[in-house]
Amino acid sequence: REYKHFTSVSTWMLNGGFGLLLLPIAAFALIVKSKSIREILPVIAEELPQFYDLLPVLLLLTVCFVLSVNAISTVSVSMEGKTLWQLQSLPLKPWDILHAKERMSIQLCAYPSVFFVLVCGVIFKLYWWETALICVAVLIYICAISDYGLFLNLKMPNFSWTNVASVTKQSAPVVISMFSGWALCAVLSVGSFFIARLIPAWALLGVYILLLAVLWFVLNRWLKTKGTDNFASL
Repeated sequence: REYKHFTSVSTWMLNGGFGLLLLPIAAFALIVKSKSIREILPVIAEELPQFYDLLPVLLLLTVCFVLSVNAISTVSVSMEGKTLWQLQSLPLKPWDILHAKERMSIQLCAYPSVFFVLVCGVIFKLYWWETALICVAVLIYICAISDYGLFLNLKMPNFSWTNVASVTKQSAPVVISMFSGWALCAVLSVGSFFIARLIPAWALLGVYILLLAVLWFVLNRWLKTKGTDNFASL
């Protein structure tokens, strides 16, 4: 049902899934320019060694930055509009409904993101375990931001909308989610250059995986408890 709803609203697909288009396009652009990129990598390694050493971390944060643009779960509750009562009347638990929205967001974001990371791993000649760590971190970020979007939408739902574009582009949950994601990526990017003096890039990836996993756990726990109560009372 969630996929049918999402694909039936073109404005939601375009505005909410814009980042999903950027990642495959960027991946194919990297493939086309792969020869030039590989030629310049030794120069970067020599001239900007700290930047080169942090390349796996910066690739992770780039993907997370792009994913922050998406507004799939962030408006999935509001998009029910005045027909929300029909969804609530189904013989389903509130968590089953929220989990379906969460799962759709995760699945839609996961495939293009992993594809982009794998392409980057090959072109930038990363170690396989660095590529694997980036994939794990990206998937956890997707889970966290999907749950964060649901959290915001349950806190600030809008069922009286008349224009889909206003919900998917200008609603408070969308703006807060996007700028929160960008702010997190910016802070981690700046912090990475300082922390990298103490630990290698692969260890830094491990730290970020742990931090994102904790964030996801807290948000997921809230959805399963207070979030279900909020949904039932809408």
